[in-house]
Amino acid sequence: MSNRTSEALNRTLVYTGTDDRSDDVYAGRLVADWPGIEESLRREDEAAARDDRREELGRWLADRGLSWDRLTWLDGQIPRLTLAARHFPAEEAPSKASGTFSPNLLGSYVTPHSHVLQLWCADPVVRRETALARAFEYARNAT
Repeated sequence: MSNRTSEALNRTLVYTGTDDRSDDVYAGRLVADWPGIEESLRREDEAAARDDRREELGRWLADRGLSWDRLTWLDGQIPRLTLAARHFPAEEAPSKASGTFSPNLLGSYVTPHSHVLQLWCADPVVRRETALARAFEYARNAT
C-alpha cells in the first residue's frame, strides 16, 4: 500500500451539513491541519464507549434487582459486586429475577457483557462455608 493510500485511509471524513458528501476542501483541510482535533475526536469516541458500557452494566444490575451501590473497585480497576448472604442460596437454583447466584460463583469473576466483575459476599461465614465446600469438592474429585 502506498503512503498516499495509507494517508487517505487515516483521514477523518468531515460533513458540514451543506452537502451530502464529505467536505475535503474546507472543513476537511481545517481538521487535517489542526493537530489536536484527531486526539479530541478519539477521546470523545472513547468516552461514548465507556458510557455505553456503563449503561450496559447498569441494565445487567437492574435486571437482577441490584444497584450500583453494591459495586466497589479493587485496586481502582476491577469492580467487585458485594452482596448479602441471601444472594447465594445453597438450597435453591440461582435466579436472575431475584439476583441470586450459585454459591460456587462466590469469589470468582463473572463477565456480564463487556465487563469483568468479582462476586463477593459480605458475610464471612458464607465465604468460609463456600471455600470449605469448594475445597472438599476438589479433594473428592482428586481421589
